[in-house]
Amino acid sequence: MRFLAYLRRPYPFYTNSRQALLLVLMISVFISLFCYIFRPFGIDDSVINNNLLISFGFGLITLMVCLFNMVLLPKIFPDVLTNRSWTVGKELLWVIWILLGIALVNWIYANLLYEEPKFDLLSYVVVAFYTILVGLMPAIGVILYKQSQTLKSQIEEVSQKIGKTREGVAYLISENEKDKLAIPRNQILLISSAGNYIEVFYERGEKLEKALLRNKISNLERSLDSFPELIRCHRKHIINVDKILALDGNNQGYKVKLFHLNELVPVSRSYTKAVSRARMS
Repeated sequence: MRFLAYLRRPYPFYTNSRQALLLVLMISVFISLFCYIFRPFGIDDSVINNNLLISFGFGLITLMVCLFNMVLLPKIFPDVLTNRSWTVGKELLWVIWILLGIALVNWIYANLLYEEPKFDLLSYVVVAFYTILVGLMPAIGVILYKQSQTLKSQIEEVSQKIGKTREGVAYLISENEKDKLAIPRNQILLISSAGNYIEVFYERGEKLEKALLRNKISNLERSLDSFPELIRCHRKHIINVDKILALDGNNQGYKVKLFHLNELVPVSRSYTKAVSRARMS
């Protein structure tokens, strides 16, 4: 279920032709070098006795296929190949589609290099298998990297939209971006890490409320940069220094008592000065 949920996450399509072109060139150079070093597709048995030229041909084929799919097709089908509805799952299928196209043209090209071409289904399946084997793992790495960068940029974007006045609202977003909390900053008491989740303790009138979000506390910390009263005090805790009722301990490490909360919240030694400064500001 988690994997299916991950596949449904929004994913950035190639936002402009320049970005797509740069990626295409990188892929083509990689394929050329790979073919020259590892000699796949029976390069050594070719009638052309020039491995560098043959390898360049495979890179050029990759360039042509990628240009068609990543630059031309988005212009032909702008309503389909767009950021608005693109997901991780669609990107994965899109990559496989491109790799199958590269494999098809590589298969034709490779057969033209032999004295006795074999244009049969089995030989294409072999070429497609090795093409996907070579290209899919780097593609998955790129997908994971771009997805993590997208999440970070969205968190930063939300952080920038948050006002810097004491009456602002904190927007807390789950890691899958589906669950969101909008809580007035002056009502937040404590944000704590709880395994794969974040516990948010806040006031509603005279009552204490708690909400759960699936996220990392470090992600939420970045989104709260605009709120100087919300301070990281421990690897597991962010507190609202305006809600500190009492302190227990000294500069070597202490605990704080917050409104509505019975348990004391520890303050790590490395955060004592930051908490003290924030409390005095």
